[in-house]
Amino acid sequence: MWTETLYRVSCNDPSLKWIDAMCFLIGDSGCRQLADALTTSNNSCTKRLNLRLNRIGWEGTRALTNALLMYPSVVVELNLGANDLRDKGAFEIATFLQSNRTLTKLSLIRCNITASGMQAIAISIRHNSTLTWLNVADNHPGEDTSGVTEMITTLEMNPTLRYLQIDSPDRHYFVRVNELVQCHCKIYQWNQLIRGTMLIPFAATQSQNDARKVYPYCLSKIAQNQFALGIIYGLVKDFSTIFVGRYRS
Repeated sequence: MWTETLYRVSCNDPSLKWIDAMCFLIGDSGCRQLADALTTSNNSCTKRLNLRLNRIGWEGTRALTNALLMYPSVVVELNLGANDLRDKGAFEIATFLQSNRTLTKLSLIRCNITASGMQAIAISIRHNSTLTWLNVADNHPGEDTSGVTEMITTLEMNPTLRYLQIDSPDRHYFVRVNELVQCHCKIYQWNQLIRGTMLIPFAATQSQNDARKVYPYCLSKIAQNQFALGIIYGLVKDFSTIFVGRYRS
């Protein structure tokens, strides 16, 4: 299956719009093969890459991102979730995002990225004009909140980025994100009035009941009446994660 996929990529097969290689376990070597195929064919057809659960590390990440930068890439969606990228891989992603102008959706869920890696990614996309969707959920920032802070700052500064998901099983992370969201409520309100953009900051503990008890103040800063508050609760369907999101009105 993987060999066939590589062949179609190398031939620049116009029907190959989406590569779904989830759980193929290709590793760094397979990722380098894909990078070679993309550069050899100067691929102009494949727009979506799903490489989730493939045992890819930072070396495979570097090969792939270099290939996507070597020629004008048409890839708009990239899923590298559940791979062992760690911070070295995150730094490669950050370098890639500084120059890439086509990617709109990126998933880095469960990639063992710590605060320094998240911080690098956040800073790199601060002035990116194409990325609209970013998922860095279930990584490992620990007690260092610099990565979380940079992510939320990037969400504020970058008008293109409309969706950001960050969560973690670390209790400290839950508490700190709630503090950050509350601190930025006035900025969110200002953006809503000036830009005509509806911004929803939201933080939750691991149960819906706790969320409704602990965070109504945070939500009410954005929704000044019960009707609007109900809309926010209706939009947030999963109270098991911390969610900071932006929706265009």
